[in-house]
Amino acid sequence: THHEPDDFAGSQAREQFKRLIHHGDTEYTKRHGEPWCLREISVPSVSPWRNRTLPLQDHCLNRISANEWWLITPEEMTRIAPKKIGIQARNRHLRRGLSVANQSKPSGGLLTASALAVFYSLLAVAGIWFVATQKWWFPESISNIAPKIDGQFRLTLWISGIIFVLAQVALGVLIFLFRDRGGKSEYSHGNNKLEILWTSATAVLFVGLAILGRNAWASLHFIGAAPGALQVEVTGAQFEWQFRYPGLDGVFGKVDPKLINEAAGNPLGLDLNDTAAKDDVVMPVMAVPVNREVEVILRSKDVIHSFFVPNLRIKQDAVPGLAIRIHFTAEKIGEYEVACMELCGLGHYKMRTSFTVMSAEDFQKWLKENAPQ
Repeated sequence: THHEPDDFAGSQAREQFKRLIHHGDTEYTKRHGEPWCLREISVPSVSPWRNRTLPLQDHCLNRISANEWWLITPEEMTRIAPKKIGIQARNRHLRRGLSVANQSKPSGGLLTASALAVFYSLLAVAGIWFVATQKWWFPESISNIAPKIDGQFRLTLWISGIIFVLAQVALGVLIFLFRDRGGKSEYSHGNNKLEILWTSATAVLFVGLAILGRNAWASLHFIGAAPGALQVEVTGAQFEWQFRYPGLDGVFGKVDPKLINEAAGNPLGLDLNDTAAKDDVVMPVMAVPVNREVEVILRSKDVIHSFFVPNLRIKQDAVPGLAIRIHFTAEKIGEYEVACMELCGLGHYKMRTSFTVMSAEDFQKWLKENAPQ
């Protein structure tokens, strides 16, 4: 059967077109490996069929000139974006041509698909193995807040990892089920219900993870340090860290940016006329006593920096003009690293220093050794 538009021009052309398609008195040839060609179809140039592409099962008829029609492949149909108008050929010779054309189609990239499947499977197994064995994992944790943060990371990784694996398995199954089998393609413009469902599920998942992690975040940022905590002022500058400790009086002295003088050994602008400032200890390295709470007062002299101690699981930006407070308790003696985790200029890569956790006695001795004379 074939369906014509209502405005098909001319009854004579209509009847001639039907006769040539349905009754087999159409001459067809195959030229230079091209698709099957139908000749001697006289359709008036004013006809709506002029320059139209007419689908024919899994091939289609394409009008080349006033009296020449070509049978083209689905790939060519995709390229020229035809308007689909159904025509089913009854001409036995034309059907035989379609059969020959279908048999000559390539079988597909089965070998390539199999190789990719093996590769991605091995990649997935390797990724799971590295995570499960913790070959590439966080450095040793040494703070009281670290277990909560590590637990949040593990929970997030497991949930997102399971969802990712399920999504990839579903993708592979769908590719296999709906692979090219030589039949007619089907198209979908989406499913609003499914899109709303998985978008809502993703939102609930993210909000849920945020709620579960609120305790660790609040204990670090929203709950202040206990009375008696050691205060350390940490100042970031391109491309170094400066750590200031109160002297024996336990009080920070006054600072004035106008008094900053690197050459004179006053990088923070301490006002030496202030009695409390005279015994402040300023060091390029950080040291803290073990098992004692430390309150960090974080500042920046120039641009945004980020105070990062991996073993403490602490990372906090230092913003010019702000004094940001965080606190922690280091629970293991040792030497670790402080790094800047915010790109702060060409020398960003070298903005690192040591972080030492020592006994209370050694810490007091360290302070006395580095106190101003």
